[in-house]
This record gives sequence, structure tokens and C-alpha cells, in this order.
Amino acid sequence: MSQRCPRCGLYNPPQTIHCDCGHYFLTKDLARSNVVPQVSTREVDLRALRKSSRADVQSGIALLALAAVLTIVMFLAGGRIGVSIVLVVWGVVRLVKGLEKRRASAPDRDPVTDTMPHR
Repeated sequence: MSQRCPRCGLYNPPQTIHCDCGHYFLTKDLARSNVVPQVSTREVDLRALRKSSRADVQSGIALLALAAVLTIVMFLAGGRIGVSIVLVVWGVVRLVKGLEKRRASAPDRDPVTDTMPHR
């Protein structure tokens, strides 16, 4: 006859020593659960997307700061500012790309319609 776990109510075979929830039938003690928590691929993808967005935002800000410093130095030296314009454009592109990724990885955002759910 199967034995029912008093902790979670799961039916187990008679020879079972402990339940999946961690309850030991012989000692009536509780141990660590044997069930491995499942992490969905969507959660893993969202974590990777957030990490990537953070790197893009940080590099965009760093490029904009570098462009500002170079612009000031070149302006004071009386030189051209063409190189720093490239850095500004590159920094803005990275920053916008990172912010778009961050918006797409919002936990409440519906990935299909790209909208927030109505509450």
C-alpha cells in the first residue's frame, strides 16, 4: 500500500524513504527537498537581455563622457572636433540600444504585443 506524505499529501510507493518535498517517513523529519526548482528559458533570456542592456547603457554613457572630454580638450587646443562627433553618435546609438533592450526586458511587458498589461 502506498504511503501518503503528511507534509505535502503526495502518494509515494511503500518502499520510499523520503518524499520529494523532503519529509523522511522513517524519522518523521524534514530534510532538503529533492525537487530541483525549474527556471524557465524566458527567465534566463530576460536575465541575459538585462545584462546586455546594462552593458550597452554603460558603454554609451562612457562614450558620451569621453566625447565631452575630447571636445573640450580639442576646443581649448583650437583643433577640429570631428573625432568627438563620431564618439557622440556611437555613444548615443549604444545608449538607445541599451534602453530599448531594458524596455523589452521589463518583467510586466508582454513580449508578443510589446505593451504593458491592463490592470
